[in-house]
Amino acid sequence: MKIATFNVNGINDTSRLLRWLEEARAGVICLQELKAPDVRFPIREIEKAGYGAIWHGEKSQNGVAIISRGREPCQVVPNAVFFNLGANCGKRENLTAGNCLGFRHFQSRRP
Repeated sequence: MKIATFNVNGINDTSRLLRWLEEARAGVICLQELKAPDVRFPIREIEKAGYGAIWHGEKSQNGVAIISRGREPCQVVPNAVFFNLGANCGKRENLTAGNCLGFRHFQSRRP
């Protein structure tokens, strides 16, 4: 399984992300810098491309997502897990985790 990471520098224009997904053909992708609130996350376009997603967004900066080919990440790992990472783990919009394709993936955007 190919695992990749991509700094989208804004998710509102999905054309660059969709081209990259087609080229990368990864099973699991961690996205950073969504720069959009949760309600603006383009889940329909991502699902149409054959992926499922979990995400935490923020309007002006930050925001992370985990997307996986062929299915939605099966299970979101509760935020309580992050308390074990220490006091400097950051805001909710910088962290997400999911059990995807049989593995647990942690996504962290660090400034």
